[in-house]
Amino acid sequence: MAEIGMDFIVDITVIMIVVGIAALVLPRLKYPPAIGYLLGGLILGAGIVPFLTVRDPDSVSFFADLGIILLMFSLGLEFNLKRLRKIGLFAAVAGTIEITIMMAIGYSLGSLLGWGTIESFLLGSVMAISSTALITKMLMDRGTLGSDCGSAVIGMLIIEDFFVIIVLALISPMTSDASLDIFPVIEIALRVVLFIAVGLALGLMVVPKAIDRICMEFREETVLLVSLGLCFSMVLLSIAVELSVAIGAFIMGIIISQAKSAEMVASKVRPINILFVAIFFVSMGMIIDPTTLGESIPTAVLIAVVFIAGSIFAVTFAAYVANRSAENSLLAGLSMVTMGEFSIIIAKVGLDTGIIEGSFYSSVLAATLMTMLVYPLIQWRSPKIIQSIKSRLPLSIKSVIINIEDMRAITRKRISSSSAKSAEVKHEIGMIFIDVIVLVVIVIGANLIYSLRNLPPLSGIDQGLLAIVLLMVTLILLAAPIVSMVSYLRRITDIFTTWTVESEECSEGDPRIIHKVFASIISAIAGMIILFLILPFITMAEGVPWFLLLALVILSAITVYILWSTFHSLHTRVCDAIREGIKEEEEHE
Repeated sequence: MAEIGMDFIVDITVIMIVVGIAALVLPRLKYPPAIGYLLGGLILGAGIVPFLTVRDPDSVSFFADLGIILLMFSLGLEFNLKRLRKIGLFAAVAGTIEITIMMAIGYSLGSLLGWGTIESFLLGSVMAISSTALITKMLMDRGTLGSDCGSAVIGMLIIEDFFVIIVLALISPMTSDASLDIFPVIEIALRVVLFIAVGLALGLMVVPKAIDRICMEFREETVLLVSLGLCFSMVLLSIAVELSVAIGAFIMGIIISQAKSAEMVASKVRPINILFVAIFFVSMGMIIDPTTLGESIPTAVLIAVVFIAGSIFAVTFAAYVANRSAENSLLAGLSMVTMGEFSIIIAKVGLDTGIIEGSFYSSVLAATLMTMLVYPLIQWRSPKIIQSIKSRLPLSIKSVIINIEDMRAITRKRISSSSAKSAEVKHEIGMIFIDVIVLVVIVIGANLIYSLRNLPPLSGIDQGLLAIVLLMVTLILLAAPIVSMVSYLRRITDIFTTWTVESEECSEGDPRIIHKVFASIISAIAGMIILFLILPFITMAEGVPWFLLLALVILSAITVYILWSTFHSLHTRVCDAIREGIKEEEEHE
């Protein structure tokens, strides 16, 4: 027992020396200490320095798990529900668009690298998340946390943090032979929703008042101990229902954040959090196998480069679509080019469940390190980068950007009015929403049928034939709602163009150019929606030859052309039924 105790003390001593050196040196180089923690863990795990080795990795792994729990608990404490209501429509729209684009980029990159569906999905998830801790710290250091750009970045980070919870909930029950079939995913999602709903409903009724009462009658240390006890109790419940420990810690953090003394709890947890999160980063570095690290470097460089370029584009585009100026949108894009703690946590959970291999983990961790190293260089030079772009931008493009922002202002003003055209636009948007509902139902239905392929009566059908038939039927059914959505988008484009031409601010603009600008923006948004809906079919299409897929598309197009009146009539009746149902619900309320 004494020998085991001595090994433990030696391990903690070695780790704290590494953590201390990193905390002293890295900030002087204007880099986050987390980089030093990861590199220190790599050195310890590889045994590069003979007298700096860890004797009992299991103990370190235990403290790393505590780091994950406390990190997610602290995140929940920051997620005050009043604050969540204030993030508004911008964060929801921009965050969703940005995550969708990065998921598509990451999934496509994983497929190009020859990875399977699960690994490609996880790569997309990892690349869709930026480092909340590093980015927030950098914004605070620059004094831009409260600026338009800072608020935009924080809003999108909040949506990303929610996305982390969803991903962790989905992957934590998976095993090495898991797949992304829609049926088990729906089952997991329902379990997560039920756990969160029940946990929040019961917890919010009792815990905040109890914490405030304890704070009034006892010392602050008692409040801290009770809060941590509640945190680990919720973690235990999440384990019992086969969910990630991060889910339980996050939910209890949100519950306690509603107490009046939540800020005091957060301030007391912060020093403990710093210690265990540092050990977490060190342990993450120790997991890397040096023999596979060299092989992973080319892949890691590719992931890092694609992430930085994709993140700048996705965030800039998302912020601009969600009504931020071009300059603030680009500044936000340059502010979110680092992967971080949550990317590593997702990779760690994937490694623990056996759904990814060590080479994938090494590639993700190395890519995270690279983006962390590049991030401060980009961030501190971002004003110069923007000024350089503005000075080199052709006058014609500058003029287009100015006109677009003028047109957006005019459009917002007209939509908020009560004119007949405004009502028409709102009607068209409502019909587009209904078309999206129909598209989602078709996609879910097709994937649900495909996920049941191993059960009777589908088990008696050849798997390849079933995939081909399902793909063809789905393509045919998708045609009517997509065409309908495009037609509504064209009408909206025409109305926006008319408003802009008739306004005093843009009375001299060329209607053709204005129409083209609106058409391009709206088409890009529609493209993102369709891309997001097409992604689930990549799994179904695996193993089907490309020439057969091309033939399916052509045959489906011919079928739609011949039977268009039937499909259009059926789609119209379905949309009318949905619209009437929505009207009846509104009248009932």
